[in-house]
Amino acid sequence: AQLGIPLNAPVVGIVAALRPEKNHELFLRAAAIVRDQLPGARFLVIGDGPRRMPLEQLASSLGLRGDVHFLGNRPDVPQVLSALDVLALTSHMEANPVSILESLACGVPVVSTLVGSVSETVRNGSTGFVVEPGNVEQMADRWLELLNHHELRQRMGSAGRQLVAANWS
Repeated sequence: AQLGIPLNAPVVGIVAALRPEKNHELFLRAAAIVRDQLPGARFLVIGDGPRRMPLEQLASSLGLRGDVHFLGNRPDVPQVLSALDVLALTSHMEANPVSILESLACGVPVVSTLVGSVSETVRNGSTGFVVEPGNVEQMADRWLELLNHHELRQRMGSAGRQLVAANWS
């Protein structure tokens, strides 16, 4: 409600600095595909950086104005994560992203590109899904799979919470 999003809206978010290697363009292109199939879906971009203006322009050119919310840097990331149905990570390259652990600890499944050490925490089919880097269709399909299947989201969210509790508490 604080973000101006209807309570029943499906929500996908990304938590990452707005830098080229994070590939927010993939996030926005997948958002356009998902929004066409789920018109009520909303998308949160949490983070800030030098790519903000071009990314806002891309969102507008994709017809996503009003559907994508650029939230900037937030001191309340766990609270914002609790508003998500799915966390996305769309990076070209990555080390060990903390946003994945935060999301899983909040019981939110993750769809991520298969980069860096992601597969240690995003266990494909268990705590979320991994897709090939740069593959917008795979990313959108996996979001849709989770957004359309409440029980699957809950099962993966629970598995993610258990994984984090067992290994990183």
